Amino acid sequence: MIFALLIAAASVPPEALPASRAPGIDAWNADRRVVALHTAAILLGMRVGAAALWPADYGPRSLGDAPSHLREAASRPPLFRTDRSLLESDGDPWTINVFGHGAFGSEIYLRSRQCGGAPLEAFAWSAGAAIAWEYGLEGTVKRPSAIDLAWTPIVGGLVIGELRFRAYRALEGPESGLLRRIARAVVDPLGSLERAAGTRC
Repeated sequence: MIFALLIAAASVPPEALPASRAPGIDAWNADRRVVALHTAAILLGMRVGAAALWPADYGPRSLGDAPSHLREAASRPPLFRTDRSLLESDGDPWTINVFGHGAFGSEIYLRSRQCGGAPLEAFAWSAGAAIAWEYGLEGTVKRPSAIDLAWTPIVGGLVIGELRFRAYRALEGPESGLLRRIARAVVDPLGSLERAAGTRC
């Protein structure tokens, strides 16, 4: 449902906005559409990538059990196994939880910050994306993970994402040379590609 809302929000054409709005409001909405499209693309890419890497768990055949998994996700609390370490409390390797979900949260957070969002707004985007993933796209094959729901927006977003944002801003300048431009592209590769393609932020 959240995934569908993200796509719907991103698909509203600029001409559909009320003509009486101030230019600043239109720019604000345009920037949020960039964040929404970016978030939707990341979520879809993650789902396709998971199906390619783990076809038995995430491939098309697994979708037959999707209704029962979604019912479980809606009726039971997020998975938190006390017989495992905190970072593996959902049964996944700690590397996936730490690095994978850290990168996921930081990417959504950073895109919001680059498009003018304050830290709290960027946190909300990363938290919303984590919920959409855990209860929607991944919820079709497994129970939502408590550690992923917390780690993605808090560590991935507020910590790693904010560090990436500040690093990018520190590399900006009126006379940015080639090395600085390369460093900015390394810090924000997807955002750099999108800006090169003509996005506002």
